[in-house]
Amino acid sequence: MKYLSLGLILLLGTLACFQAWDEFQPGQSLPLATNPNQTGFRAVDCWFEKGPGWPPVECYYMQVPERHGAPDSGHIRFPVIVFRAPPTTRTLAPVLHLGAGGPGAPMYLDNEVAVEDLWRLLGDLSIYRGRDLIAMDPRGTGLARPLLTCQQFVDNELLRFQENLTLEEEMRAIDADYHQCIDAFIAQGVDLAAYNSIAVARDVEAMRRVAGIDQWVLLGVSYAANYAITIASEYPDSIESMVLDSTLVLRVGLHQNYIETITGPFRQLFRYCDYDQECEQAIDDLEARFWALHQKLNANPLMIRMSHASQPGGITLALNGERFLAAVLEGVYDVEIFRDLPDIITELEAGEHSSIQPYLWLHVDYMLDRSYGDVSATAHFCYEERPFIDFERIKSLIEELPPGYLQDSARLMYDWPDYCERMQILETAAAVLPSQPIAIPTLFLHGRLDTITPLADVTTLRPFFENHQLLSFELSHSILSSSQCARERSAAFVENPLSPASRLRC
Repeated sequence: MKYLSLGLILLLGTLACFQAWDEFQPGQSLPLATNPNQTGFRAVDCWFEKGPGWPPVECYYMQVPERHGAPDSGHIRFPVIVFRAPPTTRTLAPVLHLGAGGPGAPMYLDNEVAVEDLWRLLGDLSIYRGRDLIAMDPRGTGLARPLLTCQQFVDNELLRFQENLTLEEEMRAIDADYHQCIDAFIAQGVDLAAYNSIAVARDVEAMRRVAGIDQWVLLGVSYAANYAITIASEYPDSIESMVLDSTLVLRVGLHQNYIETITGPFRQLFRYCDYDQECEQAIDDLEARFWALHQKLNANPLMIRMSHASQPGGITLALNGERFLAAVLEGVYDVEIFRDLPDIITELEAGEHSSIQPYLWLHVDYMLDRSYGDVSATAHFCYEERPFIDFERIKSLIEELPPGYLQDSARLMYDWPDYCERMQILETAAAVLPSQPIAIPTLFLHGRLDTITPLADVTTLRPFFENHQLLSFELSHSILSSSQCARERSAAFVENPLSPASRLRC
């Protein structure tokens, strides 16, 4: 009976919000630029169909210089959507969602389902509390223009799906695709050195000034949490508070946690019973069977027919050992893989593949995503990651990896040339860590099972935050999308960033 009462209260609260929205006529559009070469907003028709019961929503492109501070720089643009909260007597700082992370991951702002999930998931810390919710794709990705995606890679990957390529053969083919794409972008006049976290921070600050916003609450997920930290370092007075979910700590050089980065996902997979409450008994010799299956599939791939929205006739895929690894590692972004792993192993040993299909589909969907700014992601790496990596240290650490696939693939990738020189990225980020302590109230949300952005990395950041709290969960990556408790605690934090830690615990 208590559950019924709670559900009724939530339903009535939601209907009350909808009623207020129905009565609300926006009339609060962001100020528009009047000059085609001016930094500012351009109103556009939204890229999605607005569903029933939605809050008022406005769509824009924000135009900014490709290179801030360069008088002769051309302009680029990125998409912005604004969900309006019902009017209140208070003027509250809006919540700005800084993008899907990656870097280069799109928000899918042209997808009605994705956009509705966005405002419904984040409504309790924004529009239901009288705060506008703003979302954006950062420069170079999603609906931003230019979109720095290597479309040639997607075209060729569709053909490669049917081949049984070794890791080195696959890397050589991909390398040829990206060399051509990078050269094509440069020939089009794209300044690839202008796609990095500091440029995104300046985009956000330009947007805030043009919109006339005093402060906002920043929401950063994964790589976008690094955007928030960069903004906090550059423009601390522009931020009321921050919620950082599954923070990717760029300030930690890859060499510092290299062994854990390479082995961590596999170690967790092989200890799957530790993370699955329903696991009664581990299957025998899991690790040995896992690597034997990798070799078996490389020798004799399973040919699988899959449906995919981008290909009306479906996709034929050779499930070899490399794609098996890629699909399983796709699963560590969530926790279901720990429950499914025994079935995946035993089925594939018998030549069946139903249990791995969902993860294989995620891998295929990622590889064929034509809105993922993969070239932009590489530009970020060249500017703010590569300069702080001790490659000689990594070379020595490779010898400490387990012999076999992990060590061999690490050697191959170590010797592979990067694209930084070809992309003409000569300037690099100046600081490894924030130069000043950050006093902005900050809530870190993190998964204890996260091997994508390990919880241990966040501990290296905490000394730089004077006023912060950390909530950890028995989850993997992207906590807000997985935990109602995390969303409720985040809403309480945004409402009162000085709440004692005891009030934020689940």
